[in-house]
Amino acid sequence: MSKPSFQEQLAIKPLVLDGALGTQLEQKFKDQLIDEDLNIQHHPLWSALILLKKPQLIQEIHYDYLNSGADIITTATYQASTLGLQKHASLSTEEIRKCYEKAVDVGESAQKTFATQNVAPRPTYICGSVGPYGGFLANGAEYTGEYNLGDSPIDDLKEFHRGIVEYFLNDPRVDLLAFETIPNFNEAIAILKLMTDLFSSGYKPKPFYLSFNFKDKEHICDGTTVVQVVDSIQSYLDDHKIIKDNLVAYGANCIQFDQSRDIIASINNCNTSYPLVVYPNAGLEYDLKTSSYVTTGVQRDAWKANCTQWIKTNNVKIMGGCCGTGPSEITAIRECIDSIYSN
Repeated sequence: MSKPSFQEQLAIKPLVLDGALGTQLEQKFKDQLIDEDLNIQHHPLWSALILLKKPQLIQEIHYDYLNSGADIITTATYQASTLGLQKHASLSTEEIRKCYEKAVDVGESAQKTFATQNVAPRPTYICGSVGPYGGFLANGAEYTGEYNLGDSPIDDLKEFHRGIVEYFLNDPRVDLLAFETIPNFNEAIAILKLMTDLFSSGYKPKPFYLSFNFKDKEHICDGTTVVQVVDSIQSYLDDHKIIKDNLVAYGANCIQFDQSRDIIASINNCNTSYPLVVYPNAGLEYDLKTSSYVTTGVQRDAWKANCTQWIKTNNVKIMGGCCGTGPSEITAIRECIDSIYSN
């Protein structure tokens, strides 16, 4: 029996996204990474370095998240743009394709292990992760939106994302795409235009979502207001049915936990009918002044309270965790959703 499509499953109740990848790799395999001199935080490819060197470790993290309640696992490709892999790993075009294939392979293997070890496994989905141009710059631009591109930034950003997006659209094992931590308004428009071009040129449409990074509750990182972002997306959807049929959500990730309610409320207040996605940080924040990560902390009860608020007050349909989160946060979300939807 085939599993429901992603949109069919999303229509039933909110779905649980996984949590941080790098954090879990560093915690679970700390000694091994040190012994093999694999420093994720200080390498420009981040977790994609492990995808190239030790992909089986990523498979274990995917399995941990499925076993903790995630419906969706995201590939270890946030930093694996075509340009990034060319620049920082000297990969050829074919080697880049194999890297993307391996990212999906380990996700699929985790799915199969989870399915065989559970009597009545729930449907699970592989999400192709596409990080922002700011991540490739590796200078903190995903937290500022300062791209400093030339006279045709939208065209430049379309081409930046094209390679990895084309791969995910072609691989039938990838159920949806996630454009994550978008800090720059032009980048969002470029993504919508790229998806329109590809869907209209023979690529089979797949669901996708846009997730933004925020300066504060009223602005994404480059200073564009939430109102302008939402209005522009909605206007684009009105003019492009093929995108409206496949953009399953937009929202926020990599935002501070204590600001997440206000940010999601701000988005939702602009258009209360559209599904939202949210996965905040919990325990790790990026400090622009020092260009490093700072450890904080979030109590489980506070995490569950936010989850309940998202479901009951706002139109959040996909929720998970970003920097600093792990299986315990994902289990908390799973329990929260199941409790509310079982009543």
